[in-house]
Amino acid sequence: MTLGWQTPWLLDQLEPAAEAYTTYTRQLAVLLPRGRRRDRTVEDWRAWLPTDAGWQHRACPRCTMESTPPCPYQLAWLVPLLLSCPVHHCRLERHNGPVGYHDFWHVSPGRPEPRPVGAAIRSMDQRTWQALTTGSVALPRHRVHAGLWFRLLRTLLDELGATIIECGAPGRLTRQVWDRTGHPVRAGQGPWRPYEELSDQRQLQSLEAAATAIHLLETRAMTCPGREAEVFLPQPDISRDPGSTEQTTDPTAIRW
Repeated sequence: MTLGWQTPWLLDQLEPAAEAYTTYTRQLAVLLPRGRRRDRTVEDWRAWLPTDAGWQHRACPRCTMESTPPCPYQLAWLVPLLLSCPVHHCRLERHNGPVGYHDFWHVSPGRPEPRPVGAAIRSMDQRTWQALTTGSVALPRHRVHAGLWFRLLRTLLDELGATIIECGAPGRLTRQVWDRTGHPVRAGQGPWRPYEELSDQRQLQSLEAAATAIHLLETRAMTCPGREAEVFLPQPDISRDPGSTEQTTDPTAIRW
């Protein structure tokens, strides 16, 4: 698996383009109304590829400990796409060794213990893994293309990082999500920066907020004005009342 193989699903293209950021992050809307966030130009931007100098790649403790050296390396561990291992459902841990080599965890006395993740993170990461490995993702109402899933997720991250001025009144929804995570609003960042330029800690907090937002939508604990929010909603009840010949829900309402 290579980044080139994931083009144009994960990445629109390998070479950065002037309008790439707006094209990738502004065509969809989930938490905020469409058009609420202003268009931005980010020089040399490529989706999901971290640029912070202090960014550390991560690995699954169980994957590495249960493998014979040289341990396997996943492309997904090198980019901030997942919080957990889709096989063992434990958090990916920061790894200070050379990229692609995790042998020292076999001999290091300070190797991390696996930490299980909650249902919301597990569900989001399973879908991301589906997108990476099968090319499509099963959502509550229907299956979507991997490219749409990556853009939905990146849109959520952009909305959760939007400034107060950009959010306006609907910003109460993003604050509600952040309050549920226990992390500072916008992961504590000051001036706006794209997700790829954030520190790894803020990226992880943002991914957790995205998982929380999806969970709140799927359980109907939150209603959002974004047009694409409905893809996370459960199927509507179209059962018939035994005493009525009319459907309780208009069948056209479930089309997307």
